[in-house]
Amino acid sequence: MPLERFFGRRAVGIVGNQSMKLSTKLGPSFFSRSLYFATNPTSIESKTLSSDPVEIPPEKMKSLDEMQDNEHYELMFATKSGLPIPKLPISHSAIAFKDPETETFFVYGRQSPWDFSNWLREGINFRTEMDNEGKYLNKNYPFTAHPTGALFTKEEIEEFLNKTDKLINKPQFCNMVNSNCYSASTTIMGLAVETLVKRQKFDAEEISKVLKVLEEHPLQDHFSLGVMNNPVVQSTLKSAISSVQERVTAIKKPNAAEQELQQQTEDLLKALGHEGIETLIRDCLSI
Repeated sequence: MPLERFFGRRAVGIVGNQSMKLSTKLGPSFFSRSLYFATNPTSIESKTLSSDPVEIPPEKMKSLDEMQDNEHYELMFATKSGLPIPKLPISHSAIAFKDPETETFFVYGRQSPWDFSNWLREGINFRTEMDNEGKYLNKNYPFTAHPTGALFTKEEIEEFLNKTDKLINKPQFCNMVNSNCYSASTTIMGLAVETLVKRQKFDAEEISKVLKVLEEHPLQDHFSLGVMNNPVVQSTLKSAISSVQERVTAIKKPNAAEQELQQQTEDLLKALGHEGIETLIRDCLSI
């Protein structure tokens, strides 16, 4: 097998930013699978929120303690090199929240228990938790954040982090295959979708963009290891997307964005249902 095929965008953790129309398929290997959806741009003004992937300046990374209680922060899915090695085709994922006013970022992720440098600082410990990525970052390998346009309060963000610790980090051993950093960051994406659905104002375009980022990154990177083969992550995603589907299908006269979101949820649920652990194993073995 050519090296470029193995280290292509669908290789472990490689992240790209292509846009295509819907193409949910399984080819000769898992790299062929794609989950792309054409959606309308977010209705939030681009001058205050991001639209394209952004590199997070290390000096702009802050601790959650510095968040303001009365402000709102934009959800982003963040990735960086898994190790401080140039062009390493393995990425580490985290969740970022951007302050649109100050252009600062709050980046939190699940830390690997196999990071021996942490052992030197804090002693041998296999327990993982959501923590401030700024404490561990090599400044020569910054995060790239993929914006969703969805805003959340500090209280909501703290709830996401705490619930992810309870669902993923505390009960699951971070073995890097069934459970890894993507398991935690993807769970937060699902929890964020659930929160958006429960809001009084239902914004189809906002939810659609969150789902689009979900489709293009955690459901594409790392062979989807830690996501498609993690039953807790699968359950969280299916529950959140089913809630979206239930609410959008209840709209008597849906507009264009709501119709697209309905189709998007149907396709996603179908993909999640069909691409479980059996499919994951089969496609990995076909490489």
